[in-house]
Amino acid sequence: MIDFSTEIIVESSSENIWSIILDFDSYPQWNPFTPMVAGEPKVGAPVMLHARLYGKKPLPTPHHIVELVPGHKLSWAQDSPPEWLLRAVRSQIIEADGLGRARFINRMVMEGPLALLTYWIMGPAIRRGFWDMSKALKVNAEGAYVGKAKEGKER
Repeated sequence: MIDFSTEIIVESSSENIWSIILDFDSYPQWNPFTPMVAGEPKVGAPVMLHARLYGKKPLPTPHHIVELVPGHKLSWAQDSPPEWLLRAVRSQIIEADGLGRARFINRMVMEGPLALLTYWIMGPAIRRGFWDMSKALKVNAEGAYVGKAKEGKER
């Protein structure tokens, strides 16, 4: 199993961050890693993610939503290749701190015979995409806030 994530502190309410995450129509305006998501945010729903790896044209990949915890977590699993070869689940997690800010976590878990090879080939691009998306979400959620930026960290 391969499990990696990035996290960043966002000076905004978890409710605001959650509304941005669920507004798939606005992704082209702020999300450099996944500039397009087509589908509905509900468990079991198919979604088409267009992910930009290595700065190239976004690649459409079919997914379905596997978990949705309102205000806290949205997870989708890739539909191909078959799950017995590779199961890849990406989660976007929001942890409120009760002080009007939140930790935003982008997490990927890959399992199956192709997990290590997929991570070896695409892991660096996915990590870069996670950082780019997290920083853009922070800017979007904080609006014009230019105060003390919190440094993100990688796990």
